[in-house]
Formats: sequence, C-alpha cells, structure tokens
Amino acid sequence: MEIIRLKYNKYILSLDEIWDYYDEKETNKDKGTDILISKITHKEQGDLCRKRKTLITDLEGSKEDIYHMFDNQVKRAIKKALTFDIKCEFFSSKDILENNELIEEFKMNYYEFIKKKNLPSSNLDKIKMYAQNNNLILVRGSIDNKPVIFRTVIHDEKYARGILMVSNFRNYDTRKEQNNIAHLNKYVIYQEMLYLKDKNLKIYDWGGISEETEEQARISYFKRQFGGKDLEYYETITACSLKGKAALKVIDKML
Repeated sequence: MEIIRLKYNKYILSLDEIWDYYDEKETNKDKGTDILISKITHKEQGDLCRKRKTLITDLEGSKEDIYHMFDNQVKRAIKKALTFDIKCEFFSSKDILENNELIEEFKMNYYEFIKKKNLPSSNLDKIKMYAQNNNLILVRGSIDNKPVIFRTVIHDEKYARGILMVSNFRNYDTRKEQNNIAHLNKYVIYQEMLYLKDKNLKIYDWGGISEETEEQARISYFKRQFGGKDLEYYETITACSLKGKAALKVIDKML
C-alpha cells in the first residue's frame, strides 16, 4: 500500500515526511535525507518523540452507522442545511493540478480566515505537493452559489486525515446567515465522510485534538460532536545525517 509521503527542503535540510497510520511499511531512508518525520505512528521511536491525540471515525460501517454516531445538534444542522440552496463539491488531486484557480481560491479564503481568527499560518506549499503525489482532496461547500466552506483532506488507499478547513461565516453580518453557514459546514463534513467511504477508505482522522488553549478546546468539542473515538499516537523525528543530528540539537519544536 502506498503511504502519504512528502520530500522537501526546509532551510538547508532535506526532509522526508510520512503518514503511515497502519505502520505497514518499513520506511527506507533515502540517500540525502537529513531528517525523517513520521507524522503518525503507533511506535515510540526516533530521536524526538511526542505523544499526540486525535479522533478516528470508522468508515467501514454503513452510511446509517456513521450518521447515528453524530449528536443531535449535528443531525439537526444537517436536516436544516438540506432546506437551503446548497452544493457540495469534491476535487481530486488531478482536478486541482489541472485548475490552479482551485488552490488560489483556497489560499485566499484560508489567509482571510486565519487573519480574522488570529491563528498561526500553516505551510500551504505542502497543499500542492500532496496533490502532486495524488494524496489530496479539496472539498467546497456553497450556499446560494457562494462558496463559503473549504476543506482539505490528505489520504492514501485506506486512511484519510482532515488537515485545513475554512468557514466564512465571519464574512456575514446577520446571525441567520452565520447559522446557515454553520449548518452547511456540518452537512459538508458528513458528505465528506460518505465520499471517502465510497472511495473505499477505511479510517477518517479528524486532524488532531487538544485542550491546550481555549480555541483548541472549542475545535475539539466541535469534532467530538461527530462521535469519533479517541486515539493516542506518536509524532517522531529521526536524524539521518550529521547535518540532521546537528539540527535536532537546536530545533526542538519541529513536530
């Protein structure tokens, strides 16, 4: 099975970043790699190792099984969204590479979103790299033909993980409009899981949970409304060269 894997340079370092949820592959360290980053593993290993938490939804059950995991607030939101003029679109890696406007639209909305929420920025250069490796799905939700929800999912043949999302409800002034977008967001997430299930993926990873800050706690509460199961895992860094070993002595927050 092919795993999610990115190879890229950061500063003077050559990085190899892998996502292998099932720990099925013995990762080969390519010649020239300075640092190997395992983003999700069940093995406590590496030169730096940090325990993380996420929520996991099993996609192997029926569509009804998935729906029944949601709490009543999510179910009501989905039913309410169906009364609006809505659209949910899915774009494959191929679609994204053939239409650069999709990435540019996502970037524009993402930067506006994090600015309004005062959130740190993520490396959006990786988005295109995931697409080039056929590991990316872009999800877009619209209401009255206006795109207001954007979500990105990385995946291999069995495992999918939500990584970045945008909800543009802050661009609207009335509580009704904001609530409608919040309802649409929950509907889009449900459709996202069904889409992945139809693609024969087995596991949906909610992209991590944390209660370290008030904002992270709110996001984690939102994710828990969809009924995923808690999972602890490790995120590790292994130095593969003298340059990598030297870097790890001064970089303690790469994970």
